[in-house]
Amino acid sequence: MVRAADNIELLCRELSDEHDYLFGIPVDKVSYGVTYCEVCNSRIDEFGFCACGGSPD
Repeated sequence: MVRAADNIELLCRELSDEHDYLFGIPVDKVSYGVTYCEVCNSRIDEFGFCACGGSPD
């Protein structure tokens, strides 16, 4: 049986993870390639975006 306190703790944890809330994937599950952005020098993720929001051309 699931306790209400467990549900509340889970809900608080999910709401506190802004990346998961905004993008639907926890930050530790994002897959990065070996390509780096020429503008901000961050890795490009699986969707083609980097830290500055640009995408490689």
